[in-house]
Amino acid sequence: MIETSIVTYLTTHAPLVAMQETRVWPDRLPQDPTVPATVFFSVSDPTDYSHSGPSAWKEQRFQFDCWANNPLEAIELKNRTRRAFSGYKGMMGTTEIYAAFVENARTMDDDETGLYRRVLEVLFQYKEA
Repeated sequence: MIETSIVTYLTTHAPLVAMQETRVWPDRLPQDPTVPATVFFSVSDPTDYSHSGPSAWKEQRFQFDCWANNPLEAIELKNRTRRAFSGYKGMMGTTEIYAAFVENARTMDDDETGLYRRVLEVLFQYKEA
């Protein structure tokens, strides 16, 4: 499962661990989170087909929300995440990644929590196990 491989990668990639330790969550931040931290979720997961049916080839887009207490820290976490994924290929955990492309980045701060958020969208091409 690629989600498990992403968590493993983000919690062992030294530049990210130095900043956020192992604070990586799928779907949403926990209540009263310690930041900086990253939340990620799938935003697109189409099924690829061949003439014989569904293919093991996957092309899935994820959103990565980089949260922090101030804007510069959020920007730095976003930049480290971008460098970790941009052009990545090889094994990520138990998933063989053929390519990873950072496709979009934007600012989406949260007035309710007072936290700063920088967002990346990353497209992964991989073989589903």
